[in-house]
Amino acid sequence: MRPASRLAVAAAVALLIVAPAAPPRAHEFAFALTSVELNPGTGSLEIVHRLFVHDLEPALEAYAGRRVKLDVLEDFEPDLRRYVEERFSLADADGTPLPLAWIGAELDGDRAWIYQETPYDPALKGVGVKDRLLFEHNDKQVNSVNVLIGEHKDTLTLTDDEDTAALLWDDE
Repeated sequence: MRPASRLAVAAAVALLIVAPAAPPRAHEFAFALTSVELNPGTGSLEIVHRLFVHDLEPALEAYAGRRVKLDVLEDFEPDLRRYVEERFSLADADGTPLPLAWIGAELDGDRAWIYQETPYDPALKGVGVKDRLLFEHNDKQVNSVNVLIGEHKDTLTLTDDEDTAALLWDDE
């Protein structure tokens, strides 16, 4: 090996020994999915939120001011209900809030499923969505809301900077 090559190898080895090892980073995946879908059989808009439990627990802890372990959901459902109702809302095309009824929540492995609904009015000309779920927990949080109301469908992407969006239509 030539002296220059030996020097390069020695420098590389020394750098590996001396340089502090970067701690391994966990995969950060700050994403929540909500669907707003018309159920023609019930005449309701059904809202289903899918949140990761490992994101929801610390957000709910901060909200409730107590330790939260969602393995016993019934212990925290009242807090969860208030948390969701304060951070998610729907409005009609004129900005009038739509009343959301709490249906319930369930856990499925690492996911929490949260259910709400509101009566569907066939005169509806669009839907506005405000979604701030988990934004206080992660500043890179992205919430996608899939809207499927009759032939009107779109995905609205909401962030901490833009937490409201609307899907409007004109069926005249």
